[in-house]
Amino acid sequence: MKKIINKRFNLPVIVTFLIGIVFGIIFLFFISEVDKLIIKSEIEEYLNLVGNSQDSINSILISFKNNLLYLTIIWVCSISIIFTPIIFFVIFYKGFLTGFLMSSFIMIFGIKGFIYSLIFTFPHEIINIIVFILFSIIMVSISYKIMKSIYKNDTINLRIFCKKVFILYVSFILILLLSSILEIYLNHFILGIFF
Repeated sequence: MKKIINKRFNLPVIVTFLIGIVFGIIFLFFISEVDKLIIKSEIEEYLNLVGNSQDSINSILISFKNNLLYLTIIWVCSISIIFTPIIFFVIFYKGFLTGFLMSSFIMIFGIKGFIYSLIFTFPHEIINIIVFILFSIIMVSISYKIMKSIYKNDTINLRIFCKKVFILYVSFILILLLSSILEIYLNHFILGIFF
């Protein structure tokens, strides 16, 4: 793993995510009252979805499908090399969503919203953030390594290289599946205690 990760990409990926969070928080101040009502209804629908234990399998699948989409976009963009910059847009967007949703909880529900936002982030969203940041750093590093080998005419054992990348991808998929299960079951339990 250490051979794959190029530390020069740690800071750009993390900073991109943090800028996304800041933009997500700021964006909330520029939307209309009608949009705020729509956001409120969407958040309440999410809380009902998490609180509804009868439909937990469907909720897990929806959560997992969304996470898998982001992971796959990052994976495909890095392998195609020329689309590697899109990874930074994906990370920015994930940060934007995190900042926007957390500030939306607080704006709509006040103090109770702060507790909702903590429940929203712990532990599944923190796991997701770590997975997406780490996977992005790895995939940007891999893309850089491929470009460097093409530019310098170095040879790479493509079969072993692709196998390692695929194993990483599958490993992160399994972590995201666990995260989706935690999101529904653990959050349902916590919501049952507090609300």
